[in-house]
Amino acid sequence: IKLTGESYVVLDGITFTKNGSISLVDFKGNLTIINCKFVGVTVANAILADEKSKFKLDVSRCYFSGGSVTNAISVKGELISSTIVGNKFTSSFCSGQILDFSDSFGKTTVGISRNICEKPNLLSLSLKENRECQYILSKNEFKTIDKPFVNVKLSSGTSFRNISISIDGTTMPARYVPITLTTDIPKDKR
Repeated sequence: IKLTGESYVVLDGITFTKNGSISLVDFKGNLTIINCKFVGVTVANAILADEKSKFKLDVSRCYFSGGSVTNAISVKGELISSTIVGNKFTSSFCSGQILDFSDSFGKTTVGISRNICEKPNLLSLSLKENRECQYILSKNEFKTIDKPFVNVKLSSGTSFRNISISIDGTTMPARYVPITLTTDIPKDKR
């Protein structure tokens, strides 16, 4: 399914298999995906938004299993806001992140809650612009935790403001570090 231009779309109860995916190209508006299944999908990303897209994304009560995708949901453009709630991601679904978010200018609030994740790589953020963003992870269930489930990459050459990531209601082993930060910003400039 390819969505482009300004639109307000609700996808409810659709099953995607093999080459089935959702592609957003210069998409503006709202996309709501509920009660959908992504089973045995073999494309690079099950849901992909390009750099020109600026939209609100809601994904709830969806099931992601099998296949050979890199990232389940990859957003290269700008999220105005997003909620990822009540989904199940099996360990066999993707080799990369469940959520792979880049950024552009603007303010974003993303709520990620009550998801069941058999794969620990929940969220990857690649932050490149001066940005105000808040990510709230609440009551997610992880079947295995052996590496960080939030990976943040900050690029040098820009200043950042008000980047907030909160994690609540997640049980993890003692001394486990749930968030990693990688950056080429010199230590004296951080």
